Amino acid sequence: MFTSTPPWVLSLGLLVLMLIGREIGYALHRRHARHVTISEDDGKAEFALSAVLGLLALLIGFTFSLALARYETRRELVVSEANAMGTTWLRFDLLEAVQRDRARDLMRQYAVARLAYGLAEDSGEVVLAFHKADAIQARLWTELTTDIAPVRTTALAPLLLGPANEMIDIAGERTAAAEAHVPARLAGTLGLYCVVAAGLIGYLRGRYRTATTLVFLLVVLALGLVADLDMPTKGLVRVPQEPIAAFIRSMDAN
Repeated sequence: MFTSTPPWVLSLGLLVLMLIGREIGYALHRRHARHVTISEDDGKAEFALSAVLGLLALLIGFTFSLALARYETRRELVVSEANAMGTTWLRFDLLEAVQRDRARDLMRQYAVARLAYGLAEDSGEVVLAFHKADAIQARLWTELTTDIAPVRTTALAPLLLGPANEMIDIAGERTAAAEAHVPARLAGTLGLYCVVAAGLIGYLRGRYRTATTLVFLLVVLALGLVADLDMPTKGLVRVPQEPIAAFIRSMDAN
């Protein structure tokens, strides 16, 4: 969604707009009621309320499904990256002792930087952690290709470079997944639909302010959860980084 704004700010803003929309709808209802009877008014507009709310529920469900799928992708990539790191770490045993220790030292630094990237809470921290990990990644790859050069035509080369290459690829996939969000146009359209629906509710049920406010609050909470899932560095629902943290602990234990 709107990635520069925290989810709770978006939710609060939408709630305010829906309340304003309800009051506008109720004001139109009272103005219109001066010229038509209540039965006429109900007969013209009542049928639309169920359809509008049903479609709103469908749109929220679709958007939630999209945001949840992106969240699951981010979570699975963390597991895949930790597994690739673990495999690369084990393959370092194929190197000579000095080369192995040098590569493992770089791997420790890289894993810590990738953990910091996953735990970053704002865009500035994300950028810093990303560039730090990227620099260590380049050094590690250069180190490995240099060490493997004398035996690059043997079966040892793919055994060592294969998982390292996979680790690098997954890091790129994580970056792409972190930057993939619910399209802003879709989010904006859904917000506009909520405000228009609130206006219709105000037109038909505006005098029930407590009940309609509770309905709006539930809608906003649902959309707030969608925004939370869609913003990995700003929301309360964070992608677990435990697989990488566990890998770091296993390295320290060896």
